[in-house]
Amino acid sequence: LKTHPSLPEHDRKRLCRIMNCQKLSLDACMHVAQNDRLPLKTVIQVLFSEQLKMRTAMQCKEQATSGDNCDDNESWSSSKREIKNLKTELEKVKEKMSELQKNYSELQREYEKLTNKQKSSTSWTLGWKKIRNSSVFIRKVEAEENGEGQQSIQDGCAGNIRRRQSIS
Repeated sequence: LKTHPSLPEHDRKRLCRIMNCQKLSLDACMHVAQNDRLPLKTVIQVLFSEQLKMRTAMQCKEQATSGDNCDDNESWSSSKREIKNLKTELEKVKEKMSELQKNYSELQREYEKLTNKQKSSTSWTLGWKKIRNSSVFIRKVEAEENGEGQQSIQDGCAGNIRRRQSIS
């Protein structure tokens, strides 16, 4: 506009509409505010954008003194929430892991007890225990104690054993 002073008012307004007032530097804004050749609407837009910039800067400063940054406030709080959630989830996983380890060690102990019992008792001793606990052996011992002897054993065996008789 300084190089073309004879430019009509209408063309000056068109040029100023193209200009982005929010992207001007502080020196350019000072120049626009003091320039008489620019249209009044453009000067007001530049002053308004500068006022908004100052207001945002002041708000950011106030929030920075209270411990929060202006732009990073939301991302920082979401990051804090994520970290907190991850920590609680990690604690839950640790608890489950310790519980599973306890269960595993208990199962190992039980397995070792069972295998030790099976190793100590052979098939002969297991068979002998079954015979000793059977009803035939118990009746025999009772009969010997009562003095009945062989007769009660034969009676017990005859009562228990039944054979099929074939017709052929």
